[in-house]
Amino acid sequence: EGFQFKSATANHEVNGVKTDVPITINGSQVSAKVSEEGLLIELYYDRILYPYEFRFLQQGTDAVLRDPIQGTARYGSQETQAAVSIPGYTCTSANQSMTIQSENGSAAVKNVRIFYYVEQTVTIEYVPVGGGTTSPPIQTNIPVISGIVGGSVAAPNAGYVFKGWYSDSACTQLL
Repeated sequence: EGFQFKSATANHEVNGVKTDVPITINGSQVSAKVSEEGLLIELYYDRILYPYEFRFLQQGTDAVLRDPIQGTARYGSQETQAAVSIPGYTCTSANQSMTIQSENGSAAVKNVRIFYYVEQTVTIEYVPVGGGTTSPPIQTNIPVISGIVGGSVAAPNAGYVFKGWYSDSACTQLL
């Protein structure tokens, strides 16, 4: 399992001269005639190539966040992949590895590793500059990709005028 026949040679020695002769193997049957000089048959096997895949999914929904990384590798080899950066998401594991298995059974599951990602969240704080209040003053755990910002209502104190929402306390970066 996991190996395939590659080649065979018959090595023999006659009068001190070594000779390698390729031989044919029918199926899994090997036959050779042994002479008084002797005969050595060497069979060569190679590990079979199998497909593998690393997937990148959103935890809890299994939504695909990016195309998978796919390849082929020899039976028994070790394949390792580091988590990839996906804007707005944090991976729950840094590295995944697998030992390549044969396709007997379900290779679709055997040679697949999944990275799960959770959506990052932010906190938005509404800070009145000058005089006044905001309602609500803060919004927490807003998903950065799928979240909806509810906003806030600004209520200026007497003698103040609401001029807009800014991303900096110096009120130079209008949103």
